[in-house]
Amino acid sequence: MPIYDALHDEPSIKTIAVKHEENAAVMADVYGRLTGEPGVCLVTAGPGATNSVTGVAQAFAASSPLVHISGTVSGSDELFHGVGGDPLFLQEMFQRITKWSDRIESPDRIQSATMKAFELASAGRKGPIHIEIPLRVQRAECELRQIKPVYPRPKIDRNSLIRAQSVIARAQQYVIFAGEEVLRYSASSELLELAETIRAPVVVSDSSIDAFPHDHPLFAGYLPGNYDGPYRNPIVQTAVKKADLMLLVGARLEAPETSIILSLGPKKCVNITSERTSHRVRVPMINVVGNIARSLTTLVELVGSSQQKKRPESSLLQDLAQQKQMISEALERIISDKVTASPIHPGLVAATVRRLTDRHAIIATDVGTHAIWVRDYFHAYEPNTYLETGNYGSMGFALPAAIAAKLVRPEQQVVAVTGDGGFLMSLADLPTAVENRLNIVVVVMNDSKYGMIWRMQGEEYRGRHIGVDLAPSNFASLAQSFGAAGVRIDDPRDLAPALREALTDDKMTVIDVLTDHRPDYACREIFKHTPSQAGS
Repeated sequence: MPIYDALHDEPSIKTIAVKHEENAAVMADVYGRLTGEPGVCLVTAGPGATNSVTGVAQAFAASSPLVHISGTVSGSDELFHGVGGDPLFLQEMFQRITKWSDRIESPDRIQSATMKAFELASAGRKGPIHIEIPLRVQRAECELRQIKPVYPRPKIDRNSLIRAQSVIARAQQYVIFAGEEVLRYSASSELLELAETIRAPVVVSDSSIDAFPHDHPLFAGYLPGNYDGPYRNPIVQTAVKKADLMLLVGARLEAPETSIILSLGPKKCVNITSERTSHRVRVPMINVVGNIARSLTTLVELVGSSQQKKRPESSLLQDLAQQKQMISEALERIISDKVTASPIHPGLVAATVRRLTDRHAIIATDVGTHAIWVRDYFHAYEPNTYLETGNYGSMGFALPAAIAAKLVRPEQQVVAVTGDGGFLMSLADLPTAVENRLNIVVVVMNDSKYGMIWRMQGEEYRGRHIGVDLAPSNFASLAQSFGAAGVRIDDPRDLAPALREALTDDKMTVIDVLTDHRPDYACREIFKHTPSQAGS
């Protein structure tokens, strides 16, 4: 309450009254992703803080800058004596999921601790910070000092970059694997310049699909963390197995997809990263630690020459172009005969969203089968236009992510695509979008199932389904009850007209699409029939 009372007279800070604290943390996460500066999540003591834990943990896994401020109590407070009477409960709870967790016991520390929180959130590998301020400290008075924030310009590891340039000069064929920190450091244009300079195919992780334009000739596809079995992308295999040097850019070595791509057998690696890690790999590796965008710019200057830029197309790039064309045609075939099918095919929904939205439209996905369909059909062309949970994978992400995206970039189209399971976990903030007059579009693939679990039980547990059936829900009517527009679609021919109208409406629209939970994922169907040129 003391903090909110102070915010009353501070018009430069916009407050959004979020209805559930996990959604608040997700919104602060997405604010950080899109602006590069920490989003701020303010929650009350006790359950307010614990409700937001999942969102903070997800921001930590996604390397998103965030400052999480909670109220708390101390031994002298009469109200809310923590959990089990432990006044350090919140500080210790957040230590494992933040870069720094601190409890401010003196009003004289508020200023320095807050400034430190913002600096740490944006330094090195970006991430969330937690500070808790007891009520008695919030109510106290102190004298503010004139302190100017210091954001040191990150240095670049020039010696390592020179070594990297030497290795690149001796290699015959390269491949780049780009991780989510390319996006966190706004380094997509620098990545593109490096790829074009050395003519290197670019593989992206499923948490950085928008780090490189999908329609660029050098784009070689995405690598999901669940890469085993039929998910194997033949384009990725071809690119990695024919290369004698891999450049990791903004990829965490401990991430599952990084481990997978390294297991494909690159002979040498250059690792361009924001922060040194103790994670060990067996591949000979040159580590370049520093600001990723500046490191890439310097590397381009070192390796760039007119001779390299005029390097002819290699057989590898020709192979990749053929495989990409085959997969594109296969994706189209999967939905070409489903344009009148009922229930509506999920691939048709994802393809329709991509076809009707702008090139720079922002899409936010949730966790579930719908996200896999969107990943295959919604091609990303601009950085920070594809928002997804990251490796932590908590459901309920899409709606609060879309709300934050529209607040940050009101001029862009913003579409949340979610399943009914994910939407049920976050729909408390439908009124938040209405209150703030945000004309976002929410497309709910409504199949009355926890679809991913249903499929896993069918494949791994002999069809012994339990706990996966959801009661039929009418999300269009629910949206209307909150003052938003709501449309229910059970005929695929009505989908495109409804989406066109929603994209031009001046208020939020929920499109409730009755979809089929039975189709197998497109990527599995295609990849198991598309051998790589290098062999599987």
